[in-house]
Amino acid sequence: MFLFDKLIALWENANTMNEVSKMNRKAQPSCALYHRDIGFPKFALEKLQLSFCSMGPRLVLEYPRHAMLECVRDKYGPITNPPRAIEFNPKEVFEMEISGEPAHCTKFAIRHDYGDGVHDIILVLEPCAWDNTAYVKTVWLNRKDDVHKTLRSEAYAKP
Repeated sequence: MFLFDKLIALWENANTMNEVSKMNRKAQPSCALYHRDIGFPKFALEKLQLSFCSMGPRLVLEYPRHAMLECVRDKYGPITNPPRAIEFNPKEVFEMEISGEPAHCTKFAIRHDYGDGVHDIILVLEPCAWDNTAYVKTVWLNRKDDVHKTLRSEAYAKP
């Protein structure tokens, strides 16, 4: 019974931390999340591209521990061939987080061809300010025919 109590306490703490994280994000007026279907600010994609593409459009991806774990436990099976680098294509960006003064992109999500003919790989990335590196915050596979018809528009800012 002791182990079960510890698990419940960990679960409650995780939920509390998740709620605190949501409140902190909402409390930051300088942080906004945008979606392609609702609209990006006019400057956003160009500024993102300029921020790391001055050395070319090839983006080197770094996978920290969390991203590697997500590769192992994806719902479609292990992601055995995550890309180590991609050619940046602004058309693949479907979500961006903009914050700070002056405004800059702190994370963005792309849908990229996985190469197996069945799936696309979704990469949530943090751009690096000083080179063409992006840190993979999380990663998962989606079927190519999954077009997500239900978008929670209230979760996103309007440009």
